[in-house]
Amino acid sequence: MRCPKCKQAELNTDGDCPQCGFHGDGALLNELSHLDWLLDESGKWDRLGISPSVTNQLKTYYGDRRKNAQVKLGLRPPPFTLMEARAFWPEFLQHMALFERIKIWVAGGQARDIPLPAYTDRAEELRLRLEGYQRPEYPQTRQQRLEIVNFILNAIPSLREADAFTSAGAEGKIVAALQAEKESLEISLGLRRAPQVETKPAAPAKPVARSVPPPPPLVPQQPLAERLRRSVLSERTLQALIFLGIFLLFTAAISFVISGWEGFSKELRVILVTLFTAMFVLLGWLVRTKTSLYRSGIALSALAALFVPINLYTVYANYPMGYSWAQFWVIASIFSLMAYIFLALQIQSRFFGYLVAVAIGSCILSGMEIAGVPRDWYYAGISVQAVGMLLAASGLMRPNVAARLRVFIEPFRYLALWIPAILMPLTFGVWWVMRGFALDELQYAMTATWFLGGFVFGWGAIRYRSIALGRLAALALPVAVFMGQAALFDQWGINNAWHAFGLACLTPLYFFTAHKLSQKKDDRVLTGHTATANTCGWIIVVFAAIFSLFDLTSGAPAAATYAVLTASVAMTAALRKRPATLYLASLFATAACAFAMTEMHFGLSQLGVGWTSLALLHILLALWLLRFERGKIFLSTLVISGYGLAALAVLPSLVLSDGDALAYTLGYFIALALWGASLAHQKRPGFYAAPPVQDTKAPAFYGF
Repeated sequence: MRCPKCKQAELNTDGDCPQCGFHGDGALLNELSHLDWLLDESGKWDRLGISPSVTNQLKTYYGDRRKNAQVKLGLRPPPFTLMEARAFWPEFLQHMALFERIKIWVAGGQARDIPLPAYTDRAEELRLRLEGYQRPEYPQTRQQRLEIVNFILNAIPSLREADAFTSAGAEGKIVAALQAEKESLEISLGLRRAPQVETKPAAPAKPVARSVPPPPPLVPQQPLAERLRRSVLSERTLQALIFLGIFLLFTAAISFVISGWEGFSKELRVILVTLFTAMFVLLGWLVRTKTSLYRSGIALSALAALFVPINLYTVYANYPMGYSWAQFWVIASIFSLMAYIFLALQIQSRFFGYLVAVAIGSCILSGMEIAGVPRDWYYAGISVQAVGMLLAASGLMRPNVAARLRVFIEPFRYLALWIPAILMPLTFGVWWVMRGFALDELQYAMTATWFLGGFVFGWGAIRYRSIALGRLAALALPVAVFMGQAALFDQWGINNAWHAFGLACLTPLYFFTAHKLSQKKDDRVLTGHTATANTCGWIIVVFAAIFSLFDLTSGAPAAATYAVLTASVAMTAALRKRPATLYLASLFATAACAFAMTEMHFGLSQLGVGWTSLALLHILLALWLLRFERGKIFLSTLVISGYGLAALAVLPSLVLSDGDALAYTLGYFIALALWGASLAHQKRPGFYAAPPVQDTKAPAFYGF
């Protein structure tokens, strides 16, 4: 027999090919040879009096048997399941679109007809595994068209390496056309802004008479009996009936366990529940694989999966075997997790991915119960699970990950985002209503939950380009910092006014993030994140500035808070090149200096001494910035603020009639004024305002 793989050498007696190394089973090879002969002779069946319909059925039957034999012998890849086929149809059609484009380029003289083994082999594999499934309409949307264009653009380097382009100019034209098509699709999808093009108003066009097409003919309505028959026999009605039957069976089983349980022996109880689960496993497999009601089969299999922990509880209730409830919880969680992972990989349904996530959470909680962790920390444990699932979903999206594992991506991603969205307000509400803001274990767990939730939202905002998640992350971080500080301040007896200092330390992070994101102005999502970070930063500035004044028994918290706010506002003024913002920084610096001096027990009349030093610092900073071209836009603001502070420094000693302090501050102001006059005479920028240039060449009026 000739080798069915290489089609060249003859197989030996063991079914091995000496040339390509093929190893086959003798029985399967004989069956394959017989099926090949039958299908080759199928054209002569009409001579035997077999009708064409029966001939087609026989061809389908023997063709399926031949495919199964080829799969077992390794001559063709195994077929996809229905869910896998839905996932891989787009990739196959993208390969077909690439081949069509190559044909067009070859016909236009821009490319050569050179085979691409990497793409042709992959397309052939997908074709074989998708054989028998209905081809979907693709592309249907602009997003799908964009996916095809991106796929073709990614194939350009492979074409270049194969020397498929006739010239560099031909490649440039092809790439330019693809880039233009991509840009047009992204503009229509709102992924990038349309270029601003100045157009001249066109002359109004003359109206053109258009012919109105005739209305379409009316379709006669079907009889009522026919419509009822189709409705009753429709797939949706059958699925609804199956779901109703599942619900009734599930209800009957629960009622049996509750009301009719006591009359049976222990062995019979376990056997009944196990048989009930096995029955739904078998029914789910039959409906899913042997009929077109795929969703109904998934529902039956899902019900069987939900009975897995009930089976385990039945065994535990009748045969405790010395295990405590916490130990049984751990065992049942691990067993359920393994069962759900197996079902998810076999059935390839996202529902079982959600069950896997629930089983993981059960394992975490049962482990915390065994370890003796207080139950208030359960919220934080589930939040840690959300972080892990989010990272796992991101890792599973890599191209080198097996396709079967991708069934967990969406369940993990959705649950990772929903878990903190539910737990964060829930823990806060429980802490507020049930504990009355008590600083206990729940408050610590709530702080950890908010920190982890902020990380999840921030990661999701970047990974999935969501403006809403960015806003939630920006909100969660200051709340988590505030609650974390409350726990530390209660233990160490720190003044609550220091909350303002901790929040103020967040403002440089927000302003710097806003600056980095603002550099990509053509991205709508990043623009939204920029506005979120900038707005939250200014809200925290206002809140921290006010909150630091609530408890002035000590001036240290306010001094430290205003010092941080000074640096933060000065930083954002420099980054965003807004000189007017430095006025606010000078105001915060003045307040920080005042609170620091009161903390060091200086009198009110002596505040001017510190303010004069701050005024001198403004002038020195302005002179230092003269060395940099970028810093010249801030000179006028610094000089005005410096002399304003010098004038303000005179007021405390003048109002309180402190002669020594008044002499010092007034003398300081006069010295700064003389120095400024000297710098203005030297026409230093910032100290000297150049007069506007007049046009001396303008013509005079006649006679003047």
